[in-house]
Amino acid sequence: MIRFVTKSAVVIFAGTAACALMLSAPPAWTQEPVKIPPRSEYQYKKDYEEVTGIMKEADPAKREARLQQFVKEHPESRMIPYVAAQLIQPHTQKKDWQKVISMATEFQKLAPEDPGLEKTLISAYWATGNTAKAAELAEGVYKANPTKEGAVEMANMFQQMKNNDKYLFYAEKAAAEYPIEQSYPMVLQIAQVYLQKQNIPKVLDYLSKVMAAYGSKTPPNVKEAEWDKTRAFAFNLMAADAYGKKDCAKSTEYYEKVAAAAPKTAEAHYYIAMCRWKDGDQVGAIPYFAKAAVLGQNISPKAQEYLEQLYKAEHNGSLDGLDGVLAKAKSEVGVS
Repeated sequence: MIRFVTKSAVVIFAGTAACALMLSAPPAWTQEPVKIPPRSEYQYKKDYEEVTGIMKEADPAKREARLQQFVKEHPESRMIPYVAAQLIQPHTQKKDWQKVISMATEFQKLAPEDPGLEKTLISAYWATGNTAKAAELAEGVYKANPTKEGAVEMANMFQQMKNNDKYLFYAEKAAAEYPIEQSYPMVLQIAQVYLQKQNIPKVLDYLSKVMAAYGSKTPPNVKEAEWDKTRAFAFNLMAADAYGKKDCAKSTEYYEKVAAAAPKTAEAHYYIAMCRWKDGDQVGAIPYFAKAAVLGQNISPKAQEYLEQLYKAEHNGSLDGLDGVLAKAKSEVGVS
């Protein structure tokens, strides 16, 4: 049997279905509002405006309270690092380092990737004398972002801590990143540390680099008299190394540079004389032995002995006229 649905029945069915749909879906006014991501650009602009307004508060106590309230209400805001800096700064000015450390540590939980908070902690730990903790944090910062500026900072930190091994590690990294005209002070310090360690090849390597740039000229803003001391020190070690390798030509070249920078260095005159003597130039060795002899330094007695030996050999066993040679030597090295 076929049954027909009347028009009125269709209307009733449609109305019933519509009511069912309305009952199954919540009213539009009862739906939850769309949540704005706390780190979105939109929210950042709103937070920025809010914090800017707070910072206009003239009363420090009220401004601090409002900033604290902002942190409570917006713990995930991109403005947290800035707000943290504003809240920590008064305690930094008071040198209340323990308070700085506790606040920075708490703020790190909200902004763990903020480098400013890490640097604040490093400075605070350093100020309290906890240099080990400061260095630990600083090395973490450097490893996360190894820059040449960071290497310089790390080298300076470990130099103050008198940790030579760590100093060399970072100083050598830094020195390699800068031209010698900029890095020579650090390179000289590296050479000094290696000298303490008796690592002469490393000392010579670094001194040679400095002298290649400033062996015949003075660095900017450095007094020549002061640089002469550095120049004499470097060339003296380089000359001694060459002499030990029986390279008299190179040794003489370097010792002459020492004598030019520091005329009262008896050792320089002595070894120039020794090289001339070894090369068969006895006459040429005499003036240098004389200079070494008149300076009255450790090596001077030996220089006097060789001077008399060579002088006698050139003057039929006589020392007549030697006083004149010694007088001239005194004049040339500036000894009265």
